Amino acid sequence: MHKSPELWAMLMTWIAEHRSEGSYAFIAGLMAILRGIYNGESPMWRRILDAAMCALVAFFIKDLLTLMSWDQEWAYIGSVFIGFLGIDYFSSVLRRVVGSKTGVPPQQ
Repeated sequence: MHKSPELWAMLMTWIAEHRSEGSYAFIAGLMAILRGIYNGESPMWRRILDAAMCALVAFFIKDLLTLMSWDQEWAYIGSVFIGFLGIDYFSSVLRRVVGSKTGVPPQQ
């Protein structure tokens, strides 16, 4: 690992500045893992991949709420819903919406 103190200082500053986004991502990822364990249908690597994608979406939930002109206090609840519903749900909804706009039938 790089031993430069400036690198570690920049990394710690970035983590401190994005602490709330990191907590949203952690909550969504944890919820996705718990949902995957509860359902028990998919292998562990797929649960971890789903949790990582949910965490990535939840990292930007405040920006999404701002874009939709909603209160940013809903970010924690929104990140739980992102983790609970999962990426498969969001991708199927996105496919249906895009399919209805373009006339392409959704894949099964």
